Amino acid sequence: MRYFVFSDVHGCLSRLTEALRRAGYNPADGSHKLLFLGDAFDKKSPERDDFGVYEFLQEGIRNKKLIWVLGNHDTMLVSVIRSGKMNKQSEETVRALAQGIARGLDPAAPAVAGARCLEILKAHGVDLFIEENGLDYFETERYVFTHGIVPMDRSAGRYDPDWRNEPAHSKTWNGCRSGNGMELGLRGIRIPDKILVCGHVGTYYGHLAERYPNLPRNGPDWKRLAAKVKKTPSLFGIYEGDGVIGVDGNCHNTGVLNVLVVDDVPV
Repeated sequence: MRYFVFSDVHGCLSRLTEALRRAGYNPADGSHKLLFLGDAFDKKSPERDDFGVYEFLQEGIRNKKLIWVLGNHDTMLVSVIRSGKMNKQSEETVRALAQGIARGLDPAAPAVAGARCLEILKAHGVDLFIEENGLDYFETERYVFTHGIVPMDRSAGRYDPDWRNEPAHSKTWNGCRSGNGMELGLRGIRIPDKILVCGHVGTYYGHLAERYPNLPRNGPDWKRLAAKVKKTPSLFGIYEGDGVIGVDGNCHNTGVLNVLVVDDVPV
């Protein structure tokens, strides 16, 4: 099977479709699969199209062409819909999805506002679509794919050897979605006999760490350097470290949407 792996789309649909085209993805090829490592929505960009991304995910899952590993923004949207309480980060996403759904039913539908947006998403099962189709991780013979990291045995400073048995969509997994897999790899924390492929943190992190190996990554000089380069496209290519690959190109800021192509078989 050939997997086309990408993450952190954050509404950048046109960037995604172009990156997949360049990577050679052919939806008519039965051996080609899309593997999305999460974070479909929520970030501001000039070409943001949250509803277009939602339709892309629906089509991919309906046609059994797409595997969706949940990101922190995906599970956050589920929480927002179910709580009925909007937050600032998801407000534009909620409005865009609600308006897209309403206009799909009636092209002349007026603008949807306020609490009605959340009601529409709930009524149309957007939260269920995410939850029922999203995974915490996906595994092949050589790789483990997740949004951030997999569950840790923090007292031992390693990944939990029993991490695969953590209940799906648990509180533990929700915490893992905000982890930095590149940082753990740089510290020698790896999954035995596997390569972790992750998103969530822009790949500048791994590239800078290799360029400045003696610079403490929690210090003020690192923070100043990171803030300076966070919109520099040349530092956001795919990062390949020892036991870890990062793919988040920070597309909403840099325009870089990485697609990692791997040939492997699922376990």
